[in-house]
Amino acid sequence: MSGNALGLTMESNGIRILEPFDTSIKYSNASGKTNIHLSVSDIFMNFSFSILRLFLAVEEDILAFLRMTSKKMTVVCSQFDKVGTIKNPYSDQLFSFWRPHAPPGFAVLGDYLTPLEKPPTKGVLAVNTNFARVKRPISFKLIWEPSSSGDISSQVVNNSDLLSNVILGKGDSGCSVWFPVAPEGYVALGCVVSPGITQPPLSSAFCILASLVCPCSLRDCIAISTTDTYLSSLSFWRVDNSVGTFLPADPVNYSLTARAYDLRHMIFGLSEDFVKASTNSDAQASPSGHVHSQQSGRSIAASSGRRFEAVASYRLIWWNQGSNLRKKLSIWRPDVPQGMVYFGDIAVKGYEPPNTCIVLHDSGEEELFKAPLGFQHVGQIKKQKGMETISFWLPQPPPGFVSLGCIACKGTPKLHEFSTLRCMRSDMVTGDQFLEESIWDTSDAKFTAEPFSIWVIDNELGTFIVRSGFKKPPRRFALKLADSSVPGSDDTVIDAEIKTFSAALFDDYSGLVRIPIPSSSV
Repeated sequence: MSGNALGLTMESNGIRILEPFDTSIKYSNASGKTNIHLSVSDIFMNFSFSILRLFLAVEEDILAFLRMTSKKMTVVCSQFDKVGTIKNPYSDQLFSFWRPHAPPGFAVLGDYLTPLEKPPTKGVLAVNTNFARVKRPISFKLIWEPSSSGDISSQVVNNSDLLSNVILGKGDSGCSVWFPVAPEGYVALGCVVSPGITQPPLSSAFCILASLVCPCSLRDCIAISTTDTYLSSLSFWRVDNSVGTFLPADPVNYSLTARAYDLRHMIFGLSEDFVKASTNSDAQASPSGHVHSQQSGRSIAASSGRRFEAVASYRLIWWNQGSNLRKKLSIWRPDVPQGMVYFGDIAVKGYEPPNTCIVLHDSGEEELFKAPLGFQHVGQIKKQKGMETISFWLPQPPPGFVSLGCIACKGTPKLHEFSTLRCMRSDMVTGDQFLEESIWDTSDAKFTAEPFSIWVIDNELGTFIVRSGFKKPPRRFALKLADSSVPGSDDTVIDAEIKTFSAALFDDYSGLVRIPIPSSSV
């Protein structure tokens, strides 16, 4: 498929900004590979200072629109605005609160706390409001406020109320800390800071749909102690998540008064490198501020998110080596480490084990994947000389879930024998493709009840589908994980050709002065 556009031009205020030029585009899709070729003729542009001023005036609006229409689920925020500080009157130690500066169309989920006056050294994530289900909080609950005196209050309130008095150094203008009250079905990920005792605007931090987050661990506890070494009047836990939030803690036993969450890594495509970088940022401890590195019992068992892991060790299930069959075939099953799950066996053309495949961490929850309910028989190769009987089965997923590949078994599979096999939630997969040819079929095999063929899915899991007959299965049966952080091949190639580009700048303020810009060819 191809298209041509001839004589494209642009004018403004009597000046032809863009001289007429031609362009053509060719599009092709073969074997699942998309090729786009763009060709543009010579481009000549004329600018004046007035036109440049117009472009600069609308530049931010254009960039804001592009950000709002971005297909990125998240964006890294590396710029922060200071929203408040707390000073320990006994040591002059400053604790600073920072708010990520998110571009338009993206929402921050809480403020950032550092045990020093410097801003965070690593960026945090903001979520795209067009793709992620976020809502403004209903209101805010006051966690602590500045006291009229400059002393630290040693009065301890019950766990739910935390502190009614706030600690500030003398002369400090003061700030207050609030926790968002989330709408039903949504959760808040961290506290928000406001100057004085004014409740922050509802747009200060957003709440996110509960199904888009998972429990995570904690980093450290920041506490400001009183003269009584066994009592602290202020404490917060910094959360080990990708959005850099912090949570209120009981000042006596440092227990959390809210749950720690992180964005689900499979949904938002977070890389493990980003999580590690976020964990290591600004982890300086302050002896006067008592930054505690221990984790609460609640957080020890919590996971910071499911991650992928490559497996290169396999167990041979079956092969036809020693038989008279023309096509060589072997079936392998990954050796799944403890705490991991897989989604199907791997079929290989030949007798060598696969190079690698992807397995997933299993936190024990059943929100993203579940064990199959049973198995459907889809094919069998009966025993013959040099070859054992083997049957192929398709896992039967629970409602709302899908199976990503078949398994092979020498008998009837039992669920307890496949305790690490899982089906994926249907909204967590996307379309993929099969290889051009089946890697094996029954055309040269004897003792098969019905003809069938084996088709490998071109995904990172290495799974396969057994198809009745020899035709290629419909593409809707080829599925892969919908996660941008999983490595895969690039299926789209874009080739652009621009012959010559040149521009001229005219001075329309003090006479017409032509200032040519050197031409360049690409």
